[in-house]
Amino acid sequence: MDVLRARRFRRLVVLAALAGLGAYAMAGSGGASAAGSAIALPHLKFPVTNFVQYADGTAGAANSKSSPVLIGWVNNQGGQVLIGPTATQGAALAAQWINQHAGGIAGHPIELVNCFITNTEAEGTTCGDKLAATTGVDAIAFGGVAVGADTLEAVVSPKIPIAIGVSISPSDNTNKNTYIFGGAAQYISEPWGTFASTVLHAKSMALLFPNAPGFTGPAAATQQGAQAAGLSTTPVALDPNATDYSGALQAANVAAADSIYVNGTPATCIEVAKALQQLNIPGKKVISSPLCLAPDVKKALGDFPNWYYGTAQDNLVASLPEVKAYYSLLAQYHLSASDQDPWFCTAFSEIMTLAQMANAVVKSQGFAKLSPTTENAALKVWRGPFILGQPVIHCGAYAKAPASCAYSTQFLSYANGKFTQASKTKSSPTGWMLPPPSLQPGG
Repeated sequence: MDVLRARRFRRLVVLAALAGLGAYAMAGSGGASAAGSAIALPHLKFPVTNFVQYADGTAGAANSKSSPVLIGWVNNQGGQVLIGPTATQGAALAAQWINQHAGGIAGHPIELVNCFITNTEAEGTTCGDKLAATTGVDAIAFGGVAVGADTLEAVVSPKIPIAIGVSISPSDNTNKNTYIFGGAAQYISEPWGTFASTVLHAKSMALLFPNAPGFTGPAAATQQGAQAAGLSTTPVALDPNATDYSGALQAANVAAADSIYVNGTPATCIEVAKALQQLNIPGKKVISSPLCLAPDVKKALGDFPNWYYGTAQDNLVASLPEVKAYYSLLAQYHLSASDQDPWFCTAFSEIMTLAQMANAVVKSQGFAKLSPTTENAALKVWRGPFILGQPVIHCGAYAKAPASCAYSTQFLSYANGKFTQASKTKSSPTGWMLPPPSLQPGG
């Protein structure tokens, strides 16, 4: 496959994975203890507003003269594969903030060991060799890693645990000692059916998505969730090269559907929005992936469409306590909340979570016991909440995707330049919705 074709394919896979970005939970979580390891994790309540407590740290600065705690950081950037370059900025901010305000790891500063994969899968082996050979790397975190993920994992797994906010490579789901904090795309697509049924009281759903690699999988998962919730479904696979979808939507009688799922590239989102407007289909029928919140969409349409949006990462509703705390932290570093995409937010959360695991190990067993083995033991029993993410975490809840750690999604309503929670109900008091019961773990 030539570089251009490979880049296009990876971009489609990335866009589909992001569509999953984006439950009902008990008010408190965490506090687990790894069996036989005596690693006690902090007991945290959702929502998280105290970031020092989340990192299981101590207020104040780390001792810059102490030996650093190393975390491997891998991202696709610096070449033709540009997926989530701002993820590196988010990870770096988290490390900086922890070192300045949360005492590092028991007073030791965090240091990221960066390894960037630019263009080829073979570079993953190079990064894997580098990180495996670096003494003191106890965990590895991924940004937007599509190219090179498989080969890197082959080198470091099962030696070093890998944390992923948004998974791009399908093999991540089953890779040993890998933890997808935001949940695999399939499982966080299924709650669309719960939302359409319980909030919109829909009996039917039309699914609009490009007929292209990477988009058919999430659409199928969403359709499965809708059917499990009792909705009749009509999938409409769109020509990814078309520039007018009015005819296709009219032929599929999309106007008759009670709810409409939209996923696709920014170009697809723009053309779907135009077609829905031409057909006078109300925006409040539409439940979109967060891909339609791309800047290009806002620029082309004058604003984001007044639709519902599903997301597994919470950095949009400014009125929520956890988001307020996050925006306040960004302001300390003169960063605008509106400028930070989900990759930045997710990477920030990944490093904060790995800090929690490391601090818990040190508090329970001492600094000398900090290792890939003990961090892995902590991750196995971690139950959340995930900062700026899902309230409940259970890595390994699904046997077919043991690396997936979450399966809830929240849905937002956008209007007049503001996002508000649309999925906060009596059965989902936090605003995070689960898949229909038959698709939940053990269902």
